[in-house]
Amino acid sequence: MRQRPFRGFADLRPQVAEPTLAEFERFHAMLPAPGVARRCVAAFKDTIVFAPSSYTDEDFPARVGDSPYEVKRLTTFGYWLLVLVSLTGLSTLLGFTDTLDAREVDVINAREVDDVLPPHSLHPSEAVMQYVRRKSGEAVRPCRRFEYNFRLAGLSVVMLHFRGQTTGFLHLVEIYDSRLPRPIRRLFKDVTVWASRRLYPRRRNARGE
Repeated sequence: MRQRPFRGFADLRPQVAEPTLAEFERFHAMLPAPGVARRCVAAFKDTIVFAPSSYTDEDFPARVGDSPYEVKRLTTFGYWLLVLVSLTGLSTLLGFTDTLDAREVDVINAREVDDVLPPHSLHPSEAVMQYVRRKSGEAVRPCRRFEYNFRLAGLSVVMLHFRGQTTGFLHLVEIYDSRLPRPIRRLFKDVTVWASRRLYPRRRNARGE
């Protein structure tokens, strides 16, 4: 059984209840209350993928190495920075965000996505899911699905929560599609990858990856 690595004094704090579906909905809509943002950030204890729909399977190595789209450690500061630079928070504030889906997923099959949820262009490929399983060191199953259209930011996004079947840890896979002009899309992609590498210090999992 995979054991969670000891993370110092943070592991000695009392366990806080996981955020509710409504709280996660506000979090992914990019305009939560500060306390909700902190609790949601803290809920993701392991693998996080944040990728454009233009990713390729080669971006997610099957055996060794890291994906450029893996967020090594999500922080509250990094979350609010993304809210600001992506214009998603402003989109929600001004009423230009459509919530298309926000629900618990309680029917689980062997495959992580398509056997549970209808096929969708923003659902992760099997290569992405294989990467998540490798990085987390365990099988995972979907437990929540969110989908938004941030009209002001020109972004369509699907967020999927996965639960580790051994540890119960919460993992996040987020795939987005931008309708902005190509130069702006490229800039947004480069900025998010750069920020991920610098704002989120490198974190190794229990197997040292």
